[in-house]
Amino acid sequence: MFHKDNMIQNARKKFPKQLIKNALYAHHPTCDKYSHHIIWLFGNAFCIGCTFFYTGFIISTILFLIFSRIIVRSWTEMGIIWGIGFVLFLSFLPQLKMKRMMKRFKVLKILFRFNLGFGSSLLILSVMVKAPVDYIGIIIRFVSVLLYFLIYKLFFRLRARHKEEYCLNCPKGKYPFCSHNYYQIFETINYLENSGLEKTFLYDFLKKLEFQFREPEKEMKLVDFIVE
Repeated sequence: MFHKDNMIQNARKKFPKQLIKNALYAHHPTCDKYSHHIIWLFGNAFCIGCTFFYTGFIISTILFLIFSRIIVRSWTEMGIIWGIGFVLFLSFLPQLKMKRMMKRFKVLKILFRFNLGFGSSLLILSVMVKAPVDYIGIIIRFVSVLLYFLIYKLFFRLRARHKEEYCLNCPKGKYPFCSHNYYQIFETINYLENSGLEKTFLYDFLKKLEFQFREPEKEMKLVDFIVE
């Protein structure tokens, strides 16, 4: 699940990794506002959606490759497996209406995203591996992949309507230039100094930002001017 428009991807391209190192695998800031989007593993923040989508996809793929010769021996069985995958894949629909509950119970989001990955694998592999190798099989594969692609696009379109933009009006600033990210800002300043980059715009801005964190009422004015 590739988040091409999220703030972490954009920050990775523009700024030193020290500035966002705690969120490199999370796709979200690591502050309390986004705590329901991340899970901490081995001291690093990971995106719940991506982590458990791929976990479900990998586990489903392994199980399918191991047992497909036993449980998928006919068109009917292939259709059943595809149907199971389709139902699991559509589990993303109820989660769009359960955001409040998933904020309280992180396990629900883990379950939904795991199902999404597990179902995706079944949708693809049941057809790709078991459809006959002839023109009918080619048509079935093409239609199945197209259907999966369209539903996947629908998922991201519906999710965008329910997207939460906590950074827009946060009194602490806009990530990665916010007081929550103070230690990474300080580390980036040290990195720029050690690299002889004190004359860059980023260094000058971070130094001013660090100073203004001591006066919170001035923080948003500076951050808005630079980021927007």
